[in-house]
Amino acid sequence: MNAAGRSELHMRRALLAALAAFGLVGLILTQTVVGRLAPISLPDWYWLVFNLSFLAPVVAAVIAAFVEVRWVRRLAGAAFFGVVVALALLLVIAIVDPGLEGQVPWLISAAGAAAGSAVIAWGMRAAWLGLGVITAMNWSITALVGDLTPHRVSNDIQALLFAVVTILLIGALVRGAHDIDRVTATSVRAAERRAAAQARRAAAERARTIVHDDVLGTLLQAARGSPELDRALAAPAAAAAARVRALAEPEASGAVPLTELRRHLAELARREVPGARVIERIGPGAPTELPVAAALAIADATRQALVNTSRHARGAAVTVALLAGRASVRVMTSDDGPGFDPALVGPDRLGISASILGRLRAVPGGTATVESAPGAGTVVTVSWQGGAEGGTAATSSVGAALAASSSGTAAAAERWALPADQLFALVLLLAAMTALAGYSSAIVDERWVPATAIVLVFAGLAVLGWLPLQRPSLPRALAAVVAAVLAASLVAAGDIADYRLMTGWYATAAAFVMMVLALRSRPFLSFLGTAAAIAVAGTASAVRGASLVDIVSVLFRPALIGIGVTLIVVLLAALARRVRRMNRAEVEAASAEAWREAEQAERQERWAGLDDLVGPMLDRLAVGRPLNAAERQECAILEGALRDRYRGARLAREPLVSAARRARARGVDVVLLDDAAAEHIEEGELGAIAHWMAALLDEVGGGTFTGRILPADRRGRASATSGEDATLFRGEEAFTRMTGGS
Repeated sequence: MNAAGRSELHMRRALLAALAAFGLVGLILTQTVVGRLAPISLPDWYWLVFNLSFLAPVVAAVIAAFVEVRWVRRLAGAAFFGVVVALALLLVIAIVDPGLEGQVPWLISAAGAAAGSAVIAWGMRAAWLGLGVITAMNWSITALVGDLTPHRVSNDIQALLFAVVTILLIGALVRGAHDIDRVTATSVRAAERRAAAQARRAAAERARTIVHDDVLGTLLQAARGSPELDRALAAPAAAAAARVRALAEPEASGAVPLTELRRHLAELARREVPGARVIERIGPGAPTELPVAAALAIADATRQALVNTSRHARGAAVTVALLAGRASVRVMTSDDGPGFDPALVGPDRLGISASILGRLRAVPGGTATVESAPGAGTVVTVSWQGGAEGGTAATSSVGAALAASSSGTAAAAERWALPADQLFALVLLLAAMTALAGYSSAIVDERWVPATAIVLVFAGLAVLGWLPLQRPSLPRALAAVVAAVLAASLVAAGDIADYRLMTGWYATAAAFVMMVLALRSRPFLSFLGTAAAIAVAGTASAVRGASLVDIVSVLFRPALIGIGVTLIVVLLAALARRVRRMNRAEVEAASAEAWREAEQAERQERWAGLDDLVGPMLDRLAVGRPLNAAERQECAILEGALRDRYRGARLAREPLVSAARRARARGVDVVLLDDAAAEHIEEGELGAIAHWMAALLDEVGGGTFTGRILPADRRGRASATSGEDATLFRGEEAFTRMTGGS
């Protein structure tokens, strides 16, 4: 499956499994301990339907592990309707048999799992609607069978609160997973575009360096050579032809040991500039190996720097310094020669722009700089930084979204703001607990107990804070735990005869506090707090004389909320880490695939163009026989055409290419330059410039001709200069001719 939907699929699967587990535990307890005091008398066939309907989510969760997201949603919908069917049948039985009385099965009012299934299947609105239907059916059944006791009212309100929390939690998680998928898909597309652009640039730079280092010099020497030199050009021409055709092959992959690069650089220094000083400094965290492309680029660019030094700074002191640090390698070639002004070196000087700067730009993580000044020597620095290959950049761009799930549900709730209906639901929770406190105060004898319980619960929530959902400090978290444990312990306070009447909500409300703590990235402290609350409340209840059935009935839901939600947080955090790794791998794989496709296309294009243009002549030179005058002229024409391609690439188009060839054959010195390479120009305008410039060039009989694309802030978009005449292009028909250098 592609990146879009991966997180959401795994999230829906995990949530459906969690709901199934909760439902299964509840079903087991219903049939063994809880709700057995005065059970309603129902037909055996109904109990079969009842059990099957609550086992349906388990089956759905198992199947969901092997199907796609649309089927996961359908399975969740089936689980929801299983609960609705059980309720509907019981409602029909209660209507048909008016004399039916007794205690409704406890699990009937457990609407949380059904509401959660509705969120997974259809979303938040459907879940709220489904919860309303289930609640209405449940209260209708309770009224028909005469089970509207205070205990039942308290139980059903607590069940409603649990369902509201379930909807909020699952809705936030599903929405968060959906947002992660959306951001990941965007990042994948961006990574593909970026990788394709980098691959095209790498292939272009590779072609530029081959042209500069091997082809141009060979053609120029052939154009100006002699029969003796022609024989000496055979081997260089064959090597140049081989490198041109090697453009059809992908760059070498694999890695080169750093020790091998160190040895090769030392050999380069000794060969190109005898007497050069070589320095090596290997720091902690230095890579033990480099990608082949990076190692080759560093070595070739350093060789070009040494060649330039030997040509332009003969006799200067030269130092080659290899500096390896944390995941990086840097090579500095410096001399104390005459230096130069880099600003005066145009992009047409391929020895710097292609063989040094371009080489490193073509490598992910590669950079190069040339620093010099007249009389101050020259420093050429080439470097490679690890971790910049493939789709890493895209991975980092998606990191923020993925981090939203890395700390579990807390981060998910923290990153995505809750909609208005969910904010209303949170307020409803607080209002319902307050109502329970007031209702229980009117029922139990010791009214101070529910009053104290609600104060402790609100105090615990206040300590944790409201929105935004931030991770509380340890002192605040411990204070919330203490408040929750004290609130839960109040189930054993007061008259033990009221134990099952209204006291259960104290512990349930305390579990809500622990649930919030778990959602605030404190799951283990929440787990310990819930366990402590259940242990204290259960022990105190046993000491006061409460039966095991009563204790389980009162404390099961708090344990389910506190411990269950904590386990969900921990499991989802692990799931999120797995999804993050999968999404990162997805981005990297997409980047690599886009790189391969773009590089192959660019390489084929560059190879086909270069080989068609210069391949036959290089093959002719490789024979070693002396050239005739026409062949020398052809070498000069080809050398000029190649310089046009890499000094003014956007001008290397018909009909200008043919016009330049004809002009060079007439003896015209043609130079085509692009002074606005960084600016975007529409294809239509470039074509108009080429036609305009070709027409002018065909009129030139000799001397020099310089055609330029100009920056946007100039009077014209292009210029053509021949002798003392200069023409500015400002459109297909609008141009200005200046004569005599004016």
